[in-house]
Amino acid sequence: MANDLKSKRLINITRVCEILGVSPSTIHRWVRNRTDFPRPFRLSPGCTRWSEAEIEAWRSDRVA
Repeated sequence: MANDLKSKRLINITRVCEILGVSPSTIHRWVRNRTDFPRPFRLSPGCTRWSEAEIEAWRSDRVA
């Protein structure tokens, strides 16, 4: 159940930074320049979110 919730949870850039231990500018640079970094969802002009499950999977792939 908890894993199912995590797969559907959308997180903001602050949380992405906390998970990955980097700054917002690094996240923006990775979105622009890395094809393997998870793409954000633009919910509205001022609201961008990432899938928590995709961020966690990307982090796990990088550590492995």
